[in-house]
Amino acid sequence: MKKILIFTFIIFSVYLNASERLFYTADSLYVSNNYKQSTETYIKILNKGLESSELYYNIALCYFKTEKFQDSKSYFQKSLILNPNSEDAKHKIIICNSKLNINKKPKLFYKIWIDKAISIFSIFTWSFLSLLFILTSILIVIYKLIRKHKNNYTLLIPLILFSLVFYFFNVNLSNKQQDIFKAQTTKIIKE
Repeated sequence: MKKILIFTFIIFSVYLNASERLFYTADSLYVSNNYKQSTETYIKILNKGLESSELYYNIALCYFKTEKFQDSKSYFQKSLILNPNSEDAKHKIIICNSKLNINKKPKLFYKIWIDKAISIFSIFTWSFLSLLFILTSILIVIYKLIRKHKNNYTLLIPLILFSLVFYFFNVNLSNKQQDIFKAQTTKIIKE
């Protein structure tokens, strides 16, 4: 029994020593600016089943230096899971997010205007205004039919246009809120 324990201990020591040598090699590659080879060496350590906050952090730094910000952010987050107090990892995640946002296309000016106009009122207010204008348009049409004034529709056309605009804002805002709800539900399910 003692021989088996000693043999297991020796094999385990050799296994750990090999992993330490790989870690040292990866660190020296990182210092000499060989980020790709350093990343590959760190990944070899991961593939051996060893993991630590420092290992994930170092992999993230290698990806960060090669400007693979999405991969870098992923490994910083893994590092943060194992070490939630790491301020460096939190700061690097913020930097990765800012670098990833640079690649996004800016919104067109009219879409920004529409979003600002929609955000003026809540869904309830937009619904109320669109119904109010629709009912007013219907009442004017009924009034004109009863009074049989055929040439005096100047007020009706703007009311119908306002009704359509309010309806558009209402539908657009409703869709945005549904998308937000779906995104929050998806996050909850993923966690």
